[in-house]
Amino acid sequence: MTSRFGLSAALATPFDARGQIATAPMIAQAESCLAQGCGSVTLFGTTGEGASVGTTERRSVTEAMLAAGILPHQLVAGVLVDAAEDAAEQAQHALQRGARNILLAPPSYFKNVGDDGLFGWFSAVFAALDPLARDVLLYNIPSVTMVQLSLGLIGRLRTAFPDVVAGVKDSGGNWSYSEALLAAHGDLVILIGDEGIWRVRCEWVLKAQSRAWPISSRAKSAPWPRTGATILASRVLCSNCSNIRSPRR
Repeated sequence: MTSRFGLSAALATPFDARGQIATAPMIAQAESCLAQGCGSVTLFGTTGEGASVGTTERRSVTEAMLAAGILPHQLVAGVLVDAAEDAAEQAQHALQRGARNILLAPPSYFKNVGDDGLFGWFSAVFAALDPLARDVLLYNIPSVTMVQLSLGLIGRLRTAFPDVVAGVKDSGGNWSYSEALLAAHGDLVILIGDEGIWRVRCEWVLKAQSRAWPISSRAKSAPWPRTGATILASRVLCSNCSNIRSPRR
């Protein structure tokens, strides 16, 4: 049985009027989450619009977080790209700087990819990362990627890469899947990222959203009001996040 993962807050990524990442408010958001009891914060996940944040921007924010005194083991880095080479490059810097975990989503541009293709993609990422590859959380979020990570695929990956695959973040919002995931792979870190099923009896919970408002889109000027999001163990509030690149669906 793995040790407890603890509570991690997925940070929103704030942007200034020029569309550049507002680093100071993002650091303040991270510090607030950690001060309120979170064990770590996740950068550039779905809430943080990771798919629209470039590699250079990611490196700059990570370095700024560390320079501000946030410890490497308090950072989880989201990677949401389609090319295995790009995924490895984004993960590499975070791992080199000592990040706790990599939250790795499957490729999503081409649809209906089978388990063999997905296994090949993840394998290519891990091979490109070797010998740095470690502590990867497979990211199941089919509402965004249109890919549900099958229990069989997870089993193949953990068997082939036992020192790399640390767990799964399940943001599918499907309790039947979550229950089967726990039954099949409960010795891994299993993170539930959809607060709609917060009733689940998981030992590990990954907070899917920190609360931030008002937020407007980089692509659309209309304000994007967030509905209140619950945090299972505590309430995280960030009032400094002023802009966001893409509207919530």
